[in-house]
Amino acid sequence: MPADGTALIALISAGAALAGAAISQAVALWQSDLERKHQHRIHLRTKYEELSDYISEEFLWQAKLHKTEVARSTSGEGIPLVPFPVHSRRATALAHVYFPVLRKPCQDYLKACVHFHVMLVEGQEGMSGGSVLLNAAARDKAAFDNASNALAAARNALDKAVITHAETYAGS
Repeated sequence: MPADGTALIALISAGAALAGAAISQAVALWQSDLERKHQHRIHLRTKYEELSDYISEEFLWQAKLHKTEVARSTSGEGIPLVPFPVHSRRATALAHVYFPVLRKPCQDYLKACVHFHVMLVEGQEGMSGGSVLLNAAARDKAAFDNASNALAAARNALDKAVITHAETYAGS
């Protein structure tokens, strides 16, 4: 019987050691998974902030248009120096890669920005100076108002979508 008791103690000791090693590995895997999820959330938050920055930069693009004027060339013709809305394109690319629920609002905003840009460039034909906004409005007031209203509506829809989904992607 003493040999059986020693064998039993050895089996219990070996089983405890194996169980300890298994539990240790399980805890390490669990911690690794938690760290991976945490890093993923940090990455999404960073990209969401980047998307928001691009949207804000695009709003500054609109504000800069108030100060943009048609430059005169040496021949006296106006050269429209209307900057292109690149930040809305970058925001749309981020939405396609990281934020599927923001794809449509970003695409709609990009389309409205491009349409507004085209309307501004076309509104400079035949102009020899002055504000690009005033020139476009003077050339075709209805087109200017339509493009401006579409841009404002798309911007409002995008802002609403960004705020609505902020907790999902950038929540703490």
